Amino acid sequence: MGKLQTFEVVFEGNNEVFKPGDAINGQARIVLTGEKGDIRGIKVVCKGKSYTHWSETRGSGEHRRTIHYTWKIPFFKQEVILRGAGKDNKTASRMNLPIGDHRFPFQFQLPRESLPPPFEGTWGWVRYYIKATIDRPWKFDHKVQRFFSIWTTKDLNLMPNILTMPTGITEKTVCCLCCESGPISVRGSIDKGGYVPGENILVTVELNNQCGRELVSLKAALFQKSIYHAKHGSSTHTRKNTKKICEIELEDFNAQESMIFERKPLAIPPIAPMSFENCPNIEVMYKVVIEADVSGTPIDATIDLPIFIGTIPALPHLVQQATHQAQPGYPPQAGYPPQQPGYPPQQGYPPQPGYAPQPGYPPQPGYPPQPAGGPPPQAGYPPPQGQSGYPPGPPPAGQGAAQYPAQLPALPPPSYEMAAEGPIQIEGKKGSFGTTSYAPRYPYYNPGSISPPIPSQDTSGGPIMSQPQFSQHPTHTEEVKLEV
Repeated sequence: MGKLQTFEVVFEGNNEVFKPGDAINGQARIVLTGEKGDIRGIKVVCKGKSYTHWSETRGSGEHRRTIHYTWKIPFFKQEVILRGAGKDNKTASRMNLPIGDHRFPFQFQLPRESLPPPFEGTWGWVRYYIKATIDRPWKFDHKVQRFFSIWTTKDLNLMPNILTMPTGITEKTVCCLCCESGPISVRGSIDKGGYVPGENILVTVELNNQCGRELVSLKAALFQKSIYHAKHGSSTHTRKNTKKICEIELEDFNAQESMIFERKPLAIPPIAPMSFENCPNIEVMYKVVIEADVSGTPIDATIDLPIFIGTIPALPHLVQQATHQAQPGYPPQAGYPPQQPGYPPQQGYPPQPGYAPQPGYPPQPGYPPQPAGGPPPQAGYPPPQGQSGYPPGPPPAGQGAAQYPAQLPALPPPSYEMAAEGPIQIEGKKGSFGTTSYAPRYPYYNPGSISPPIPSQDTSGGPIMSQPQFSQHPTHTEEVKLEV
Protein backbone atom coordinates (compact mmCIF):
# COMPACT_ATOMS: atom_id res chain seq x y z
CA MET A 1 0.00 0.00 0.00
CA GLY A 2 2.64 2.49 -1.02
CA LYS A 3 4.07 4.40 1.92
CA LEU A 4 2.07 2.34 4.42
CA GLN A 5 4.35 -0.60 5.22
CA THR A 6 2.64 -1.90 8.39
CA PHE A 7 -0.79 -1.26 9.87
CA GLU A 8 -1.80 -3.54 12.74
CA VAL A 9 -3.55 -3.79 16.10
CA VAL A 10 -1.27 -5.02 18.88
CA PHE A 11 -2.60 -6.33 22.20
CA GLU A 12 -0.59 -5.82 25.37
CA GLY A 13 1.12 -9.09 26.24
CA ASN A 14 -0.18 -10.51 22.95
CA ASN A 15 -3.27 -11.71 24.83
CA GLU A 16 -6.10 -13.01 22.68
CA VAL A 17 -8.55 -14.20 25.36
CA PHE A 18 -10.48 -11.92 27.70
CA LYS A 19 -13.50 -12.24 29.94
CA PRO A 20 -16.42 -9.90 30.65
CA GLY A 21 -15.23 -6.88 32.66
CA ASP A 22 -11.61 -7.10 31.48
CA ALA A 23 -9.73 -4.11 30.13
CA ILE A 24 -8.14 -4.54 26.71
CA ASN A 25 -4.91 -2.56 26.41
CA GLY A 26 -3.13 -2.25 23.12
CA GLN A 27 -1.81 -0.07 20.34
CA ALA A 28 -2.59 0.81 16.76
CA ARG A 29 0.78 0.51 15.02
CA ILE A 30 1.59 2.32 11.77
CA VAL A 31 4.94 2.00 9.99
CA LEU A 32 5.56 4.44 7.09
CA THR A 33 8.33 4.42 4.50
CA GLY A 34 7.52 8.02 3.62
CA GLU A 35 5.46 10.93 4.90
CA LYS A 36 1.71 10.33 4.66
CA GLY A 37 -0.63 13.29 4.55
CA ASP A 38 -4.27 14.17 4.07
CA ILE A 39 -5.31 12.24 7.17
CA ARG A 40 -8.39 13.45 9.03
CA GLY A 41 -8.04 11.10 11.97
CA ILE A 42 -7.05 7.71 13.40
CA LYS A 43 -9.67 5.82 15.38
CA VAL A 44 -10.24 2.38 16.91
CA VAL A 45 -13.54 0.62 17.52
CA CYS A 46 -14.13 -2.35 19.85
CA LYS A 47 -17.12 -4.47 18.82
CA GLY A 48 -18.90 -7.64 19.75
CA LYS A 49 -21.82 -8.93 17.71
CA SER A 50 -23.52 -11.99 16.24
CA TYR A 51 -24.64 -12.22 12.64
CA THR A 52 -26.68 -14.67 10.58
CA HIS A 53 -27.39 -14.52 6.86
CA TRP A 54 -28.42 -16.63 3.90
CA SER A 55 -30.35 -16.11 0.68
CA GLU A 56 -33.04 -18.16 -1.05
CA THR A 57 -34.33 -18.01 -4.61
CA ARG A 58 -38.08 -18.04 -5.22
CA GLY A 59 -40.09 -18.26 -8.39
CA SER A 60 -38.87 -18.76 -11.95
CA GLY A 61 -38.40 -16.83 -15.16
CA GLU A 62 -39.44 -13.19 -14.89
CA HIS A 63 -40.79 -13.85 -11.41
CA ARG A 64 -37.50 -15.21 -10.12
CA ARG A 65 -36.25 -13.26 -7.09
CA THR A 66 -33.69 -13.61 -4.32
CA ILE A 67 -34.72 -13.16 -0.70
CA HIS A 68 -32.08 -12.34 1.91
CA TYR A 69 -32.50 -13.40 5.52
CA THR A 70 -30.36 -11.50 8.04
CA TRP A 71 -30.22 -10.87 11.78
CA LYS A 72 -27.53 -8.77 13.43
CA ILE A 73 -27.32 -8.58 17.22
CA PRO A 74 -24.81 -6.11 18.72
CA PHE A 75 -23.42 -6.91 22.17
CA PHE A 76 -21.31 -3.79 22.60
CA LYS A 77 -19.56 -1.06 20.62
CA GLN A 78 -16.98 1.42 21.90
CA GLU A 79 -15.09 3.96 19.81
CA VAL A 80 -12.25 6.36 20.51
CA ILE A 81 -10.33 8.84 18.31
CA LEU A 82 -6.61 8.29 18.82
CA ARG A 83 -5.44 11.26 16.77
CA GLY A 84 -7.13 14.00 14.76
CA ALA A 85 -10.88 14.21 14.26
CA GLY A 86 -13.79 11.93 13.41
CA LYS A 87 -15.77 11.64 10.18
CA ASP A 88 -18.49 13.95 11.47
CA ASN A 89 -16.04 16.85 11.66
CA LYS A 90 -16.06 18.00 8.04
CA THR A 91 -14.02 21.13 8.70
CA ALA A 92 -11.20 19.57 10.72
CA SER A 93 -7.69 20.35 9.52
CA ARG A 94 -5.69 17.53 7.92
CA MET A 95 -2.68 15.98 9.60
CA ASN A 96 0.56 14.44 8.34
CA LEU A 97 2.47 11.48 9.72
CA PRO A 98 6.22 11.48 9.14
CA ILE A 99 8.28 8.47 8.12
CA GLY A 100 8.86 5.95 10.92
CA ASP A 101 7.14 3.65 13.41
CA HIS A 102 4.08 5.22 15.09
CA ARG A 103 2.17 3.67 18.00
CA PHE A 104 -1.13 4.97 19.33
CA PRO A 105 -2.22 3.36 22.63
CA PHE A 106 -5.84 2.53 23.42
CA GLN A 107 -7.81 0.98 26.26
CA PHE A 108 -11.29 -0.51 26.24
CA GLN A 109 -13.29 -2.09 29.05
CA LEU A 110 -15.50 -5.00 28.14
CA PRO A 111 -19.02 -5.05 29.59
CA ARG A 112 -19.53 -7.28 32.61
CA GLU A 113 -22.70 -9.00 31.44
CA SER A 114 -22.73 -12.54 30.10
CA LEU A 115 -21.47 -12.82 26.52
CA PRO A 116 -21.67 -15.79 24.13
CA PRO A 117 -18.43 -17.48 23.06
CA PRO A 118 -16.91 -16.70 19.66
CA PHE A 119 -18.26 -19.00 16.99
CA GLU A 120 -17.85 -19.55 13.25
CA GLY A 121 -20.71 -21.43 11.61
CA THR A 122 -22.25 -22.23 8.26
CA TRP A 123 -24.78 -19.39 8.18
CA GLY A 124 -23.61 -17.17 10.99
CA TRP A 125 -20.97 -16.22 13.51
CA VAL A 126 -20.21 -14.54 16.84
CA ARG A 127 -17.14 -12.29 16.67
CA TYR A 128 -15.27 -9.90 18.92
CA TYR A 129 -12.70 -7.57 17.40
CA ILE A 130 -10.95 -4.23 17.44
CA LYS A 131 -10.80 -2.33 14.17
CA ALA A 132 -8.39 0.52 13.54
CA THR A 133 -9.05 3.04 10.75
CA ILE A 134 -6.96 5.74 9.09
CA ASP A 135 -9.63 8.18 7.91
CA ARG A 136 -8.76 9.81 4.57
CA PRO A 137 -11.39 12.18 3.09
CA TRP A 138 -12.28 11.51 -0.55
CA LYS A 139 -10.16 8.34 -0.54
CA PHE A 140 -10.56 4.78 0.62
CA ASP A 141 -9.83 4.52 4.32
CA HIS A 142 -7.11 2.16 5.52
CA LYS A 143 -8.56 -0.45 7.91
CA VAL A 144 -7.24 -3.37 9.91
CA GLN A 145 -8.90 -5.79 12.37
CA ARG A 146 -7.69 -7.87 15.28
CA PHE A 147 -10.04 -10.55 16.62
CA PHE A 148 -10.09 -11.84 20.17
CA SER A 149 -11.98 -14.48 22.13
CA ILE A 150 -14.23 -14.18 25.17
CA TRP A 151 -13.85 -16.55 28.13
CA THR A 152 -17.45 -17.63 28.67
CA THR A 153 -18.35 -19.44 31.86
CA LYS A 154 -20.53 -22.54 31.60
CA ASP A 155 -20.32 -24.31 34.95
CA LEU A 156 -21.57 -27.84 34.46
CA ASN A 157 -21.72 -28.40 38.22
CA LEU A 158 -24.75 -26.11 38.42
CA MET A 159 -26.78 -28.27 36.04
CA PRO A 160 -29.18 -30.83 37.54
CA ASN A 161 -28.36 -34.52 37.17
CA ILE A 162 -25.18 -33.74 35.24
CA LEU A 163 -23.41 -36.81 36.66
CA THR A 164 -26.22 -39.18 35.63
CA MET A 165 -25.18 -41.60 32.89
CA PRO A 166 -27.20 -41.02 29.67
CA THR A 167 -28.27 -44.37 28.24
CA GLY A 168 -30.12 -45.47 25.12
CA ILE A 169 -31.26 -48.78 23.63
CA THR A 170 -32.28 -49.59 20.09
CA GLU A 171 -33.41 -52.83 18.52
CA LYS A 172 -33.53 -53.80 14.84
CA THR A 173 -35.28 -56.87 13.45
CA VAL A 174 -34.18 -57.94 9.97
CA CYS A 175 -36.74 -59.69 7.77
CA CYS A 176 -36.07 -61.40 4.46
CA LEU A 177 -39.43 -61.72 2.64
CA CYS A 178 -41.48 -63.99 4.90
CA CYS A 179 -38.56 -65.09 7.06
CA GLU A 180 -37.80 -63.17 10.22
CA SER A 181 -34.53 -63.54 12.09
CA GLY A 182 -33.75 -62.57 15.64
CA PRO A 183 -33.23 -58.91 16.61
CA ILE A 184 -30.04 -56.92 16.83
CA SER A 185 -30.04 -55.00 20.12
CA VAL A 186 -27.62 -52.20 20.94
CA ARG A 187 -27.34 -50.54 24.33
CA GLY A 188 -25.09 -47.49 24.60
CA SER A 189 -24.18 -45.26 27.52
CA ILE A 190 -21.66 -42.56 28.47
CA ASP A 191 -20.24 -41.82 31.90
CA LYS A 192 -22.01 -38.46 32.52
CA GLY A 193 -24.10 -35.77 30.86
CA GLY A 194 -21.61 -32.91 30.47
CA TYR A 195 -17.96 -32.40 29.57
CA VAL A 196 -15.33 -29.77 28.87
CA PRO A 197 -12.88 -29.76 25.95
CA GLY A 198 -9.93 -32.00 26.80
CA GLU A 199 -12.04 -34.55 28.69
CA ASN A 200 -12.69 -38.07 27.48
CA ILE A 201 -16.24 -39.20 26.90
CA LEU A 202 -16.21 -42.80 28.14
CA VAL A 203 -18.45 -44.81 25.83
CA THR A 204 -19.87 -48.21 26.73
CA VAL A 205 -21.62 -50.31 24.08
CA GLU A 206 -23.37 -53.66 24.52
CA LEU A 207 -24.28 -55.49 21.33
CA ASN A 208 -26.60 -58.48 21.21
CA ASN A 209 -26.65 -59.92 17.68
CA GLN A 210 -29.27 -62.64 17.29
CA CYS A 211 -30.01 -62.22 13.59
CA GLY A 212 -26.92 -63.92 12.19
CA ARG A 213 -26.00 -61.03 9.93
CA GLU A 214 -22.49 -59.60 10.07
CA LEU A 215 -21.69 -56.36 11.82
CA VAL A 216 -19.74 -54.18 9.39
CA SER A 217 -18.71 -51.41 11.80
CA LEU A 218 -19.41 -50.02 15.25
CA LYS A 219 -18.65 -46.32 15.85
CA ALA A 220 -19.17 -43.58 18.42
CA ALA A 221 -18.99 -39.94 17.32
CA LEU A 222 -19.49 -36.45 18.76
CA PHE A 223 -21.74 -34.22 16.65
CA GLN A 224 -22.36 -30.47 16.83
CA LYS A 225 -25.76 -29.12 15.80
CA SER A 226 -25.97 -25.40 15.11
CA ILE A 227 -29.27 -23.57 14.59
CA TYR A 228 -29.45 -20.18 12.88
CA HIS A 229 -32.34 -17.72 12.98
CA ALA A 230 -32.60 -14.81 10.54
CA LYS A 231 -35.27 -12.30 9.54
CA HIS A 232 -36.88 -11.01 6.40
CA GLY A 233 -39.39 -8.31 7.15
CA SER A 234 -41.46 -9.36 10.12
CA SER A 235 -40.91 -13.11 9.68
CA THR A 236 -38.13 -15.22 11.22
CA HIS A 237 -36.68 -18.22 9.40
CA THR A 238 -34.44 -21.01 10.65
CA ARG A 239 -31.70 -23.16 9.22
CA LYS A 240 -29.87 -26.07 10.87
CA ASN A 241 -26.52 -27.70 10.31
CA THR A 242 -25.01 -30.83 11.85
CA LYS A 243 -21.35 -31.77 11.57
CA LYS A 244 -19.15 -34.48 13.01
CA ILE A 245 -16.53 -33.22 15.49
CA CYS A 246 -14.63 -36.45 16.26
CA GLU A 247 -15.12 -40.19 16.09
CA ILE A 248 -13.77 -43.51 17.35
CA GLU A 249 -14.27 -46.88 15.71
CA LEU A 250 -14.67 -49.86 17.99
CA GLU A 251 -12.60 -52.62 16.47
CA ASP A 252 -11.58 -56.20 17.22
CA PHE A 253 -15.10 -57.56 17.25
CA ASN A 254 -16.44 -60.77 15.74
CA ALA A 255 -19.00 -59.91 13.11
CA GLN A 256 -21.71 -62.31 14.33
CA GLU A 257 -21.00 -62.30 18.07
CA SER A 258 -22.52 -60.49 21.00
CA MET A 259 -20.07 -58.34 22.88
CA ILE A 260 -19.44 -55.46 25.27
CA PHE A 261 -17.10 -52.49 24.81
CA GLU A 262 -16.52 -50.77 28.14
CA ARG A 263 -15.54 -47.12 28.73
CA LYS A 264 -13.86 -46.46 25.40
CA PRO A 265 -12.45 -42.89 25.36
CA LEU A 266 -13.69 -40.31 22.87
CA ALA A 267 -11.46 -37.22 23.31
CA ILE A 268 -13.13 -33.80 23.00
CA PRO A 269 -11.14 -31.20 21.01
CA PRO A 270 -11.42 -27.41 21.55
CA ILE A 271 -15.05 -26.57 20.68
CA ALA A 272 -17.54 -23.87 21.62
CA PRO A 273 -19.28 -24.25 24.99
CA MET A 274 -23.08 -24.14 25.10
CA SER A 275 -23.29 -20.56 26.39
CA PHE A 276 -25.52 -18.86 23.84
CA GLU A 277 -28.32 -17.81 26.20
CA ASN A 278 -27.85 -14.13 25.29
CA CYS A 279 -27.51 -14.84 21.56
CA PRO A 280 -31.04 -15.32 20.17
CA ASN A 281 -30.00 -15.83 16.53
CA ILE A 282 -27.58 -18.77 17.10
CA GLU A 283 -27.95 -21.98 19.11
CA VAL A 284 -25.34 -24.71 19.56
CA MET A 285 -25.89 -28.20 20.98
CA TYR A 286 -24.07 -31.53 21.04
CA LYS A 287 -24.80 -35.24 21.03
CA VAL A 288 -22.92 -38.53 21.06
CA VAL A 289 -24.10 -40.92 18.34
CA ILE A 290 -23.44 -44.67 18.61
CA GLU A 291 -23.94 -46.41 15.28
CA ALA A 292 -23.86 -50.10 14.39
CA ASP A 293 -23.74 -50.84 10.67
CA VAL A 294 -25.36 -54.19 9.96
CA SER A 295 -24.63 -55.94 6.66
CA GLY A 296 -27.43 -55.92 4.10
CA THR A 297 -29.71 -53.42 5.89
CA PRO A 298 -30.52 -49.91 4.60
CA ILE A 299 -30.78 -48.36 8.08
CA ASP A 300 -28.18 -48.61 10.83
CA ALA A 301 -28.89 -49.23 14.49
CA THR A 302 -28.32 -45.77 15.99
CA ILE A 303 -28.45 -44.28 19.49
CA ASP A 304 -28.39 -40.51 20.13
CA LEU A 305 -27.21 -39.27 23.56
CA PRO A 306 -27.46 -35.46 24.01
CA ILE A 307 -24.71 -33.90 26.16
CA PHE A 308 -23.65 -30.48 27.43
CA ILE A 309 -20.30 -28.86 26.67
CA GLY A 310 -19.13 -26.33 29.26
CA THR A 311 -16.01 -24.63 30.59
CA ILE A 312 -16.01 -25.84 34.22
CA PRO A 313 -15.87 -29.66 34.45
CA ALA A 314 -18.56 -31.61 36.27
CA LEU A 315 -16.80 -33.42 39.10
CA PRO A 316 -18.44 -34.93 42.19
CA HIS A 317 -16.79 -32.58 44.72
CA LEU A 318 -17.57 -29.50 42.59
CA VAL A 319 -21.21 -30.53 42.15
CA GLN A 320 -21.44 -30.71 45.93
CA GLN A 321 -19.75 -27.31 46.28
CA ALA A 322 -22.12 -25.72 43.76
CA THR A 323 -25.08 -27.10 45.69
CA HIS A 324 -23.83 -25.43 48.89
CA GLN A 325 -23.27 -22.15 47.08
CA ALA A 326 -26.89 -21.85 46.01
CA GLN A 327 -27.87 -20.23 49.32
CA PRO A 328 -30.29 -17.34 49.94
CA GLY A 329 -28.59 -14.00 50.36
CA TYR A 330 -25.96 -14.61 47.70
CA PRO A 331 -27.37 -12.71 44.72
CA PRO A 332 -25.87 -13.75 41.37
CA GLN A 333 -24.89 -11.26 38.71
CA ALA A 334 -27.17 -11.01 35.71
CA GLY A 335 -26.48 -13.93 33.43
CA TYR A 336 -23.96 -15.58 35.78
CA PRO A 337 -24.41 -18.24 38.39
CA PRO A 338 -23.01 -17.22 41.80
CA GLN A 339 -19.30 -17.64 42.50
CA GLN A 340 -18.48 -20.26 39.90
CA PRO A 341 -15.37 -22.34 40.30
CA GLY A 342 -12.63 -20.88 38.18
CA TYR A 343 -14.42 -17.57 37.72
CA PRO A 344 -14.00 -14.62 40.07
CA PRO A 345 -16.99 -12.89 41.67
CA GLN A 346 -18.28 -9.92 39.71
CA GLN A 347 -18.51 -7.69 42.76
CA GLY A 348 -15.12 -6.41 43.76
CA TYR A 349 -13.63 -7.35 40.41
CA PRO A 350 -9.86 -6.92 40.63
CA PRO A 351 -8.52 -3.96 38.62
CA GLN A 352 -6.23 -4.40 35.67
CA PRO A 353 -2.57 -3.43 35.95
CA GLY A 354 -1.64 0.24 35.91
CA TYR A 355 -1.86 1.89 32.56
CA ALA A 356 -0.45 5.31 31.88
CA PRO A 357 -2.43 7.06 29.12
CA GLN A 358 -0.51 9.06 26.55
CA PRO A 359 -0.76 12.84 26.82
CA GLY A 360 -4.01 14.02 25.33
CA TYR A 361 -5.48 10.52 25.17
CA PRO A 362 -9.08 10.54 26.42
CA PRO A 363 -9.98 7.80 28.91
CA GLN A 364 -13.01 5.64 28.28
CA PRO A 365 -16.20 6.98 29.86
CA GLY A 366 -16.81 5.47 33.24
CA TYR A 367 -13.43 3.74 33.36
CA PRO A 368 -11.43 5.07 36.33
CA PRO A 369 -7.65 5.40 36.16
CA GLN A 370 -5.89 2.26 37.29
CA PRO A 371 -3.54 2.44 40.25
CA ALA A 372 0.11 1.65 39.77
CA GLY A 373 1.40 -1.62 41.12
CA GLY A 374 -1.85 -3.46 40.51
CA PRO A 375 -2.27 -7.20 40.25
CA PRO A 376 -0.47 -9.18 37.54
CA PRO A 377 -1.83 -9.11 33.98
CA GLN A 378 -5.09 -10.92 33.38
CA ALA A 379 -5.99 -10.96 37.05
CA GLY A 380 -8.90 -13.24 37.65
CA TYR A 381 -7.91 -15.83 35.05
CA PRO A 382 -7.17 -19.31 36.24
CA PRO A 383 -3.64 -19.06 37.73
CA PRO A 384 -0.65 -20.83 36.21
CA GLN A 385 -0.03 -24.47 36.94
CA GLY A 386 1.00 -25.08 40.51
CA GLN A 387 -0.49 -21.90 41.96
CA SER A 388 -3.44 -21.82 44.29
CA GLY A 389 -6.66 -19.95 43.90
CA TYR A 390 -8.53 -22.08 41.37
CA PRO A 391 -11.40 -22.33 42.21
CA PRO A 392 -11.54 -18.95 44.01
CA GLY A 393 -11.98 -18.61 47.75
CA PRO A 394 -15.14 -17.68 49.64
CA PRO A 395 -17.07 -14.54 48.69
CA PRO A 396 -16.63 -11.31 50.66
CA ALA A 397 -18.39 -10.89 53.98
CA GLY A 398 -22.07 -10.18 53.63
CA GLN A 399 -22.40 -12.21 50.42
CA GLY A 400 -23.14 -15.63 51.80
CA ALA A 401 -19.66 -16.28 53.19
CA ALA A 402 -21.06 -18.15 56.18
CA GLN A 403 -22.69 -20.73 53.92
CA TYR A 404 -19.72 -21.10 51.59
CA PRO A 405 -17.90 -24.41 52.05
CA ALA A 406 -14.21 -24.73 52.81
CA GLN A 407 -11.80 -24.50 49.88
CA LEU A 408 -11.76 -27.70 47.88
CA PRO A 409 -8.86 -29.15 45.91
CA ALA A 410 -7.88 -26.85 43.05
CA LEU A 411 -8.62 -27.69 39.45
CA PRO A 412 -5.78 -27.64 36.95
CA PRO A 413 -6.11 -24.44 34.90
CA PRO A 414 -7.15 -24.74 31.26
CA SER A 415 -5.22 -23.37 28.35
CA TYR A 416 -6.91 -21.50 25.51
CA GLU A 417 -6.56 -23.46 22.31
CA MET A 418 -7.46 -22.79 18.70
CA ALA A 419 -10.84 -24.17 17.62
CA ALA A 420 -10.72 -27.69 16.22
CA GLU A 421 -11.72 -26.44 12.77
CA GLY A 422 -8.57 -24.33 12.55
CA PRO A 423 -8.22 -20.75 11.25
CA ILE A 424 -10.34 -19.15 8.57
CA GLN A 425 -9.52 -16.26 6.24
CA ILE A 426 -11.70 -13.18 6.74
CA GLU A 427 -11.72 -10.75 3.85
CA GLY A 428 -12.07 -7.12 4.86
CA LYS A 429 -13.92 -4.41 3.00
CA LYS A 430 -12.20 -2.28 0.37
CA GLY A 431 -9.27 -0.46 1.89
CA SER A 432 -8.51 -3.23 4.40
CA PHE A 433 -4.83 -3.81 5.05
CA GLY A 434 -4.44 -7.48 4.13
CA THR A 435 -6.50 -10.57 4.91
CA THR A 436 -7.14 -11.58 8.51
CA SER A 437 -6.49 -15.18 9.57
CA TYR A 438 -8.58 -16.00 12.62
CA ALA A 439 -9.69 -18.92 14.77
CA PRO A 440 -11.69 -18.70 18.02
CA ARG A 441 -9.95 -19.95 21.15
CA TYR A 442 -11.71 -22.05 23.75
CA PRO A 443 -10.79 -23.27 27.26
CA TYR A 444 -9.09 -26.66 26.97
CA TYR A 445 -8.01 -28.90 29.83
CA ASN A 446 -4.93 -31.04 29.59
CA PRO A 447 -6.10 -34.52 28.54
CA GLY A 448 -6.13 -36.84 31.53
CA SER A 449 -5.74 -34.07 34.13
CA ILE A 450 -9.42 -34.18 35.14
CA SER A 451 -10.70 -37.38 33.47
CA PRO A 452 -10.87 -40.57 35.54
CA PRO A 453 -8.42 -43.33 34.62
CA ILE A 454 -9.59 -45.56 31.82
CA PRO A 455 -9.77 -49.18 33.03
CA SER A 456 -8.05 -51.82 30.98
CA GLN A 457 -10.28 -54.41 29.37
CA ASP A 458 -8.14 -57.52 29.15
CA THR A 459 -4.62 -58.48 28.19
CA SER A 460 -5.46 -58.54 24.48
CA GLY A 461 -7.01 -55.07 24.48
CA GLY A 462 -10.14 -56.35 22.72
CA PRO A 463 -13.77 -56.24 23.82
CA ILE A 464 -15.25 -58.42 26.52
CA MET A 465 -17.20 -61.26 24.89
CA SER A 466 -20.43 -62.09 26.67
CA GLN A 467 -24.19 -62.16 26.38
CA PRO A 468 -25.34 -58.62 27.33
CA GLN A 469 -28.28 -58.40 29.68
CA PHE A 470 -30.52 -55.42 28.91
CA SER A 471 -32.22 -54.06 31.99
CA GLN A 472 -34.74 -51.82 30.22
CA HIS A 473 -36.91 -51.81 27.13
CA PRO A 474 -35.50 -50.44 23.88
CA THR A 475 -36.06 -46.74 23.29
CA HIS A 476 -36.24 -47.44 19.56
CA THR A 477 -37.40 -50.62 17.85
CA GLU A 478 -37.36 -51.06 14.08
CA GLU A 479 -38.16 -53.84 11.66
CA VAL A 480 -36.37 -53.80 8.30
CA LYS A 481 -37.71 -55.94 5.42
CA LEU A 482 -35.31 -56.96 2.68
CA GLU A 483 -36.08 -58.24 -0.77
CA VAL A 484 -33.97 -60.98 -2.36
